[in-house]
Amino acid sequence: MAPRQKAGRQPSVPKDQGKRPQGIKKDRPQLRPRKSARLQQRQERTVSKDTNIERKRPPPSTSNTPGKEACHSPPTAKDRKRKREQPQKDEAPLPSVTPPQKRPRTSPPGSHIENTICESTVDSVTRWIEGKPWPKEYFEQESTMNPLLKRKTSSSSLGRKSETSDGSVREGKNPAAKSRLYEKTLATASIYMGGGPGITDASQALCKSLFEAEQPLPSDSLFRDDRFENTCERLRNENEAKVVRDISPLLVPSVEVLCAHGKKHLEFMVDHVNQKWYGCVPIVSGPVPQPDYSAGCKETIFTKDQSRKLEPFIRGWKGTPFMATAWMYFPYLTMEVKCGNEGLNIADRQNAHSSGVAVKQVVDLYRKVSRQHELNQEVLSFSVSHDQEAVRIYGYYPVIDGDQTSIYRFTLKKFDITNEGGIDKWTTFIFTTNVYDIFGPTHFERLRSAVDQLPDPLSDQYQSQQLDVEVLSQPDEEESQSDIVDSQDFLKSAPSSQTSQPSFKKPRSRQS
Repeated sequence: MAPRQKAGRQPSVPKDQGKRPQGIKKDRPQLRPRKSARLQQRQERTVSKDTNIERKRPPPSTSNTPGKEACHSPPTAKDRKRKREQPQKDEAPLPSVTPPQKRPRTSPPGSHIENTICESTVDSVTRWIEGKPWPKEYFEQESTMNPLLKRKTSSSSLGRKSETSDGSVREGKNPAAKSRLYEKTLATASIYMGGGPGITDASQALCKSLFEAEQPLPSDSLFRDDRFENTCERLRNENEAKVVRDISPLLVPSVEVLCAHGKKHLEFMVDHVNQKWYGCVPIVSGPVPQPDYSAGCKETIFTKDQSRKLEPFIRGWKGTPFMATAWMYFPYLTMEVKCGNEGLNIADRQNAHSSGVAVKQVVDLYRKVSRQHELNQEVLSFSVSHDQEAVRIYGYYPVIDGDQTSIYRFTLKKFDITNEGGIDKWTTFIFTTNVYDIFGPTHFERLRSAVDQLPDPLSDQYQSQQLDVEVLSQPDEEESQSDIVDSQDFLKSAPSSQTSQPSFKKPRSRQS
């Protein structure tokens, strides 16, 4: 008979029967969110308590009392014990309250724990651990920088910019010309913007003819009677570039354009617009001249023999005594355009620099053939300074005293093109065209006559002169080399003046 089982007791079942293995239990992960929620509640409760304590704590005393040091003293063992016992109290069962509905997490639980003291640092470290991109705030420092701390643009970079809307200096222009002290700089190079003994009677008659000789005027232009007043009003507050575009061709016409319209006798002339004169020898420190417009001679005004005579002086087109650019020889007309009250004064200084270079080139040519006295007080160059209304026309002449050359400027005419309904609006156009037609051919003949007297590089006389120069320079080189050899021999033979150190010879090794 089988033993009788006790009432209410089930038969024994193996302990692990019907249960999942311990390694794949599903009830474990459900407890972790509950623990993290408790930890978060405990941290928030702890932070709130600490905040309340800090609020109740009286402010530190400013007097030198022991109480001030007590505020910053480290916590005692009792305080640390109280803080360690606090989590044990929190482990008490919470009251039965319906837990709030949880949202699914998209990141590990640790990323939701905020550090109230170093929030930004913890966030950055967490992002680095999780492999997330850096916050955008790290790359927005430049845009959020205080405007007072931003670096200002240097004046040198401003000087390299092109012309602005207010008609400021363009690239390559000499900024020193904006100051009145630049006139003293020109004076140190013997270029004077006033004074002087004046020009000869022949030059006075020439200048008079430049204003009186008649010239055909453009029939359809902005200076036509029904357009002139509106044109001047439209350009009243405009910048330099617009004045150059609309008015400059009607005051100082291009010699190449006139040649293209039928004046074939001007084919030996060339002009430049805002071109740097790299071909000239600078006579004033700073940038080379760069007039808004300039006219000069082509190489074709010289014959082949004359060009050959100029070759020794113009090897390489930079820094030559007779050129402005690689295409222009001996410039004789410059123009500068400026706007504003002080603009014309700046234009006058720039024109004085450019015209001074032009006059000096002609004088240097005549000095090569010992005829410089023929140019004394003769006008050799002209310039025009203008804005949207005012025009200033000048001439330049040299005063030669032995080896010294001084260049002076004199005024030909100053006027306003809007006076009396524009009665003088075509005066500058007529003057410039006559400079091309009347002064140009006379100036070219003056240049050719001097070039003809230069020595021919192919002549026997020139080659003998070059040989003499080489022979005269050769003994100097040999003498200098012989002096070096003699000095070396003398140093070897002469006893040393200094105390000589005893010399020790290395003993020879004995041969076995």
